[in-house]
Amino acid sequence: MLPDTISDEDHEAVVQHAAWRFFESFRHPRLAYLGMNDMCKFMMDGFRNNVPLTICSAHDSTLMGLLCAFKLEQPALWPEYGSFLMVELLECESVEYVRFSLNGELLNLQWSGDSVEMMQFDDLSQRVRNEGEATKGTSFFDALC
Repeated sequence: MLPDTISDEDHEAVVQHAAWRFFESFRHPRLAYLGMNDMCKFMMDGFRNNVPLTICSAHDSTLMGLLCAFKLEQPALWPEYGSFLMVELLECESVEYVRFSLNGELLNLQWSGDSVEMMQFDDLSQRVRNEGEATKGTSFFDALC
């Protein structure tokens, strides 16, 4: 319960600022790699090993971390309680693609300045595994300055 002196508009502004700050921090490749790479690898390995369905329970901040690690577009609102990130593996002419949605809304992947609805599985898997490792030795704090 918030004090009566805090208006709904002020509360919304604080929530939006917190989401922006969280995204700005976790967008740094090294921080995303350190915080989320094990979970991303787990998810990608599940696809690679033909695990038909994997359900992971996570906090909202974990969902936001995954959005950053997979370089997905930022949703308009912070994920509410009960939100879900769906990762789909699609096959088209023997090529596997990955597509993401948050609470049923498709999210574009934003790698290398491109914004695409889906990406080839092998390409995404390699990028997720290697980008943060490639930034080893760079400082997250230096990037903020």
